Amino acid sequence: MTWAPGTGPVARDADGNPIGEFAYAILQDPKDFSLIRLDPQVQASAGMCHFGGPTAVNDDHPGLTEPVVLNWFGNGVGVGALLPARSAVAAGMPNPDHVFAQGAAAPGDSGSGVISSDGRAVGVLVTVGVHTASIGSGGLDAGMIGITRLTPASRACQAGSRRGLVLQIAPTQ
Repeated sequence: MTWAPGTGPVARDADGNPIGEFAYAILQDPKDFSLIRLDPQVQASAGMCHFGGPTAVNDDHPGLTEPVVLNWFGNGVGVGALLPARSAVAAGMPNPDHVFAQGAAAPGDSGSGVISSDGRAVGVLVTVGVHTASIGSGGLDAGMIGITRLTPASRACQAGSRRGLVLQIAPTQ
């Protein structure tokens, strides 16, 4: 769904204050992604607390022999206040649309930006639960955390909104 300026649902921060409006959203397997048009008074920052980045996009598709460490800063129920900066391991990232990983995530982490340990943007954390797609020579595509990959989601957003998107980058810390 795409909304013209002034017509999208209101987006709010954790305290319920309006920060902008939705410009684009998709929830159609395998994509779960939204784009918010921020109000002019809202300061945006590409930097991720604790980890820095993103520095670029990670579209790699490593197989089973190349595990990838993933990082995010979340607000998950039960773990967000205790340990908001978290990491997980993906045994492989063979699928261009999603990554499944093992780590500590909980409801409330949804929407957290996920970067690889080198600071490149992988996608958005969207689900927690048992995920399996394949286990074979292409790599292990299974885990407890589901992540929507950034590139295919942003391509769908650009096509739906007919607007170009540019990843804002930030220095790693």
